[in-house]
Amino acid sequence: MAGAERRVGVRRWCVVLPVVMSVAATAGCSGRTAAPTDIQKDMLGVAEAALERRDFVAAASTYRSLAEAGIARAQLEYARMLLDGQGVRADEVEAAAWLQRAADGGEVTAMRELGRLYVDGVGVETDTGRAASLFAAAAERGDETARYELARMSLDSGHGDPALAVAAMTRAAMAGHIDAQLDLAAMHVRGRYLPKDPGEARRWYRIASTALAAEAERGDGSAKMKLAALQLAGKGVPQNTERAVAAYRELAQRGRVSAMVALARLYKRGAPGLPADRERAIFYFEQAVERGHVGATYDLAKLFYAGGGPRADRTRAARLFARALERGEPRSLTYLGEIYSDDWEGRDYAKAADFHARAALRGEGKSAFRLAEMNERGRIENADAALALALYRRAAAAGYARGAERAKRLEAELGRAEKDRAAALEQEWIARATALRL
Repeated sequence: MAGAERRVGVRRWCVVLPVVMSVAATAGCSGRTAAPTDIQKDMLGVAEAALERRDFVAAASTYRSLAEAGIARAQLEYARMLLDGQGVRADEVEAAAWLQRAADGGEVTAMRELGRLYVDGVGVETDTGRAASLFAAAAERGDETARYELARMSLDSGHGDPALAVAAMTRAAMAGHIDAQLDLAAMHVRGRYLPKDPGEARRWYRIASTALAAEAERGDGSAKMKLAALQLAGKGVPQNTERAVAAYRELAQRGRVSAMVALARLYKRGAPGLPADRERAIFYFEQAVERGHVGATYDLAKLFYAGGGPRADRTRAARLFARALERGEPRSLTYLGEIYSDDWEGRDYAKAADFHARAALRGEGKSAFRLAEMNERGRIENADAALALALYRRAAAAGYARGAERAKRLEAELGRAEKDRAAALEQEWIARATALRL
């Protein structure tokens, strides 16, 4: 998603949240499809029976036929099978498309599950505004899980009333909502929003892990992912890296992109009983990149760029950072600025300055500092010492400590006229940055 679209999503989310946390807001997904015929109801029963006996291929085939006929319930179930790779190769993008059709047809659960995909950026580009609208639409129709999702977004974003959000989470946890149970456990660990209480944290982790194990046994891929995360951390279950990795591998083989990313990150950093393995990390990152995962694209780019020296591959890193940027990852800007100012055959100060300028306007202090250096040292056309001073000040304002030191030194070297011009240039820069955020 482009930066402007991302900002619109954030604004829409901030508008929706205060309304929804007190009463259910009205939002999209107003379309309806015709009710299934008696024959289609029988076919839904056939598909459900196939799922019960774990004949996933038959279930997926039947749901697909009904989904193509416009039955919203079948569209929801087929999307779930696509997400988990049950009876069909996992395809998160196609799953999101079927969830959209089901949501448009008035399927409340599809609204909520599609909202979750927009929160996580699974099969779609991350858009919290769109997610909030979908959760609001589901909550308006009585979906308590959607109310929980809005409560979690409230706490994550800092908008809304924390007491209302925690109360909603607690109700959901008591009703058996696993994600709410995990959230309450984490709150008791951190002592944020709830009292710090290791005993309560362990209790909620145990309750959640027991429920996840049951769902994972029934073949739920999302439950397997969450249970594996608990096994890695030893929360609610004994710490067991081997079992967690085995679960991720199984899901990755079935095409689940989030499992590929989990494995890649595990191999990148290592874990108890699992040494870091750069080549395996690259292997799994590349699989996820091929399927369009933005986070994996950015992480793989960092892996190719990290550390410098003989293992750095700036050409591949630049290509991947550019791809991540196109897909809505603005953190790539600073890295691209660094790459093109590095000492290698691809050095291009003009490109570096452009990327750093775009990042600096977004509030990235390091990029403001780098662009200031280029101006001070005459590394770009029309280098300007007064602009360098303005940018050093912006770097310091953004929390980049070296900016204040450089600004003080440069101030001592410039005359009054240049310092006045620097002040004017800084105000111009602030105005441009403000306009970009609106």
